[in-house]
Amino acid sequence: MDHTIDRFPKLQRRISLLVAGHRAARLGNRGDAALARLDAVIARFTDAGLAASLFAGALYDQDTPLRVTALTGSCDGVDAHVRAMKNVPGLTVQLIEAAAPDAVSQGPLAGVHFACPAAVLETDDAAHGLRDEYALLHADVLVAVWDGEAPQGRSGGVVRMIQHAIEVGTPVLWIDLDGQLRELDTSRIDGSNRFHAAHAVFRHRQVDGGRMFTAPLDDPLTPTIRQWLNPIGGDGNAQDREDGARTLAAYAGETAGPRRIERRAGLVDRICSALVLLDGGKLAKAFRSDPTGHWDATPANMALPAGLRERLAWSDVRANIAAGRHRSRIWLLYLLSAFAVLAAVAGTLHVGVGHEGWQAFVWPALEAVALTSIIVLVRGAHHSRWHARWLGQRLMAEQLRYLALTRPFLGVTKFFALPPFGYDTARGRTVLQHAEAWLLRRALIVQGVTGHEDGYSLDRVDQAMLARSLQAMIDDDDIGQIRYHHGKTKDMRALHHAMHNAARTLFALSLAAVAYHIVGGLAHWPHYGWLLFATAFCPAMAAALHGIQTKLEFERTESLSHRTAAELATMSAVVARSLETPQADAWQQTLYLRAAALRTAHVMSDEAQAWRELIAAQDTGLPA
Repeated sequence: MDHTIDRFPKLQRRISLLVAGHRAARLGNRGDAALARLDAVIARFTDAGLAASLFAGALYDQDTPLRVTALTGSCDGVDAHVRAMKNVPGLTVQLIEAAAPDAVSQGPLAGVHFACPAAVLETDDAAHGLRDEYALLHADVLVAVWDGEAPQGRSGGVVRMIQHAIEVGTPVLWIDLDGQLRELDTSRIDGSNRFHAAHAVFRHRQVDGGRMFTAPLDDPLTPTIRQWLNPIGGDGNAQDREDGARTLAAYAGETAGPRRIERRAGLVDRICSALVLLDGGKLAKAFRSDPTGHWDATPANMALPAGLRERLAWSDVRANIAAGRHRSRIWLLYLLSAFAVLAAVAGTLHVGVGHEGWQAFVWPALEAVALTSIIVLVRGAHHSRWHARWLGQRLMAEQLRYLALTRPFLGVTKFFALPPFGYDTARGRTVLQHAEAWLLRRALIVQGVTGHEDGYSLDRVDQAMLARSLQAMIDDDDIGQIRYHHGKTKDMRALHHAMHNAARTLFALSLAAVAYHIVGGLAHWPHYGWLLFATAFCPAMAAALHGIQTKLEFERTESLSHRTAAELATMSAVVARSLETPQADAWQQTLYLRAAALRTAHVMSDEAQAWRELIAAQDTGLPA
């Protein structure tokens, strides 16, 4: 990791507009008003004076200039009109196209090409669908020039694009052929409307009947779009906002602490784990581990563009630190609770101290210290939110890791399609429901569709090289996910078994002490006070070990990793088969590898989500 990353990586001030509309034949002689309004909308977004108001606050780098990109396709009509704007000051035009670059008649423009053969495009809409989904996830706003009628032809064009935008939560501006501008009314998009709009036959009557769009408006920079671009604004006060905005503000305000302190995050967890395992090597390593200096710098992750790579490094390290502190507090809380029982029993039995004077208060004082420490640790954990930071930062780091795997195939994992905003009927306004989904989507948009100045086309990439890179991510001896999950399974199993055995031993000792006490009392054997001490402390310590296992989910995490390793082994075999017997058709080979990459990412994402759901219920609390 670059140790100069000591604070939240701020976003660049960038807006991405996806412009979609009818071809020339459908526009006919009614298109002039619509295209004039489109020009005005783009001019409004490219106004350099907007940067200060739109991007104020902690999320954005105030020293970067405003950059506006218009994404479009290669058709005539609206697409051609946007392509002709490539020399407009302040605007960059990029293509996202289903066809190969040499099939685009208007000349080279930077962008991405799925490179589907023309013969396939004539009969198969699959590539158009891939193109639309990819484009929407790289856009802040869909600007749709639409006559309001039902889709015509096979692909559905702009109508399908609007439906996809509703599905993934992208704001929509609709320009009709009279030049009137409307906005998708987010207050009308609940779960059922979102599904219906995405899958039903979509036409003007449905839109009017459901009031899915607002009345005509003049300014395209609506409150909805301003909120999309900057959910926390520039005032820096997140206390009166909803949970999503407060979470996002917390991410934006996070900075690294002193490294000499943060490098010891998780030290208690590492020491206690090594002691339970009776592993001297792990114990020595516990003092040398440095969570601030480690992130998953695999070749695929290093191939991410600089902005996304920096965000991955930041989130990965912050997650490591937060996880170490959360785990350490769990160990301390439960061990202190067992020590409190020990002190209570020892004080009752006056173990090692006198019955009178100040000595009689030694054990009660130690018990009070233990109980006070528990309260301080719990309150400190809630104030610092280590549990939430761990889950949030780990979620973002993992999703960026999956993006590194799918990006070369022009694929984006399903998490990026999660709508970040929703309408809160109680508050009567649109609210940020998922801070991490917004932050990752905006990071993806700001990065742009391609890191290559001359564009990126799947037909110009060595498919065998992509397949080998994918297989290495899955099954490499050093960096492969299978190796990682095998190691995780082994570690969790060892910890679970060691703690289970320790708890059984403690209960056995307690049972033996009770038996001696009963039998010895009847047989007049010598009486030992420490036996009563053992009958109280051993069960308390066993309960503490059980609580630690439950809170840190050792057993179920082991099961998840074991299952994920098996599923990844299947995907490794799939990719290996593609290398041994590739598809005869290059396009089919591309689709095959792309599907394999996405499926691999989904397997890992599903495991991470299942783990997250387990751990989310195990926030820091008073030990029961």
